[in-house]
Amino acid sequence: MQIHYQLATLKKGNSSIGDYFHQFTTLVDTLAAIDQPLNDFKLISFLLAGLGLDYDSFVTLVTAKVDPLFIEELYGHLLAHEIHLEQQQPAVDLTIVGANFARANFAGQGNARGCCGGKYNSSSSRGTSSSPNLCRI
Repeated sequence: MQIHYQLATLKKGNSSIGDYFHQFTTLVDTLAAIDQPLNDFKLISFLLAGLGLDYDSFVTLVTAKVDPLFIEELYGHLLAHEIHLEQQQPAVDLTIVGANFARANFAGQGNARGCCGGKYNSSSSRGTSSSPNLCRI
């Protein structure tokens, strides 16, 4: 009964599909080893139930499918969907880049040229300073 409960409450969470599927198959194999195997319909139902919101469209597609799907096929489709989701994520968080750019520009406002760590600031007419050049980009 404990293994059935673990299987029913297993969630993908932040795990990869590979890790989630490994946890899932470990529980399924344990049930089979104690002579309580599950049919493919129950296996797929348990597997889909733990996927989470990112996989809702995938779950809808699989549950609407008329032809039966084997667990190995489902795993391949899950891996492909995971790759698709990863490709949809931006490579760089542009809000952080924009904030850093704005902060760097604001910090350079007191300089005549807006860079170089104050070497050419408005109080220095000759541009000589003992501080090294520090460019803020």
